[in-house]
Amino acid sequence: MVSTHGNIEAQISSLVNAWEWNENDLIPLILPLHHIHGIINSLSCPLWIGAKVDILGAFEVEKVVKAVCENNYTVFTAVPTIYFSLIDKLEGMDKKELDLTQKKNLKP
Repeated sequence: MVSTHGNIEAQISSLVNAWEWNENDLIPLILPLHHIHGIINSLSCPLWIGAKVDILGAFEVEKVVKAVCENNYTVFTAVPTIYFSLIDKLEGMDKKELDLTQKKNLKP
């Protein structure tokens, strides 16, 4: 199937409206750019609206958990395999570690 610029523009503008993206959003890019989810949802949508993308490179669970703890991401999008890896990691953290993770991104 051939995708046109018009198809891509329609997809991006629909997602930006549905997700209510804005220029203040910050998203980690952890998905490969050769997949539609990575190139459209995680990169093109935020750039379209003027939001920021934190490019983390290839998915490594430790790196993503650390980045989530250190940044105030407003959007997080991934695929089930990544969510399962993150859940396994978080369930394996001790209570003190998990409390610090949760408190880091709480706003006063």
